[in-house]
Amino acid sequence: SDTPEGDLISLGIGYHSPIGRKTDVVISASYIETEFDVLAIESKEYGYGLMVGVRSMTSDILEMNAGISHVDVGGPSSADFTFGAVINLSGSTALILNSGITLDSERDLDFAIGFRLSN
Repeated sequence: SDTPEGDLISLGIGYHSPIGRKTDVVISASYIETEFDVLAIESKEYGYGLMVGVRSMTSDILEMNAGISHVDVGGPSSADFTFGAVINLSGSTALILNSGITLDSERDLDFAIGFRLSN
């Protein structure tokens, strides 16, 4: 197919520790697997991601966050400045909005949306 297709799987673990009444420092590490098919050429690559940042509950439903991440999958590694928000929809569901700016010479801007489900 001429239509590009791709999958990205990230599985990680994180830790947070309070640095203020409503603010935590956060660190995480993840295993990353990508698989892309572009113009009938398949590519599967593996790597890792590391992140350190700060998150703060600005209200009962809104958490703001910012951090620096390093990702190394396949090609050249990258460092990103990330920022975002988590909107708590209920006690167990949240909407996650994130963005990132690559700190290398290309200056890419990325956006992501997701959901968090917890007990």
